[in-house]
Amino acid sequence: MADYTTFSPGNNIWKKAARFLGLSFARIGILGGHFGFTYLVMNVAFSYEFSFLQLGFVISMICAGVYAIFPAPSNPHATVLSEISVRVAKAMFNPELRDSVKVMPLERED
Repeated sequence: MADYTTFSPGNNIWKKAARFLGLSFARIGILGGHFGFTYLVMNVAFSYEFSFLQLGFVISMICAGVYAIFPAPSNPHATVLSEISVRVAKAMFNPELRDSVKVMPLERED
C-alpha cells in the first residue's frame, strides 16, 4: 500500500475537460429541450403571422434557456436548471437537505 505522503501521477481530477464554448451534453440537452418546447408552442399556440407577441415569447425563451445552462452557485459543474428543480425536489423528501435550500438575506452595508 502506498504511503499517503507520496503522490502517484495520473489524471488531474480538478482540471476541467476542454469543451466547445463550455457546453457539456447536459447543457446541450437543456438547450435542445428549450428549443423543442419553443418550437412546439410557436406552432400550436400562435398563428402563422409573426407578431410582436411571438417575438417577445421567443426572446423570453432564449433568455430562459441561457439562464438554465448557467453554472449553479453551489456546484459549478451543475446547471441552474438542476439546482432549481432537482435540488428542491430532493430537499422536500430528505429532511437532511432542507437546510441547503434556504436563501439567507444579504447583510446590510453601513
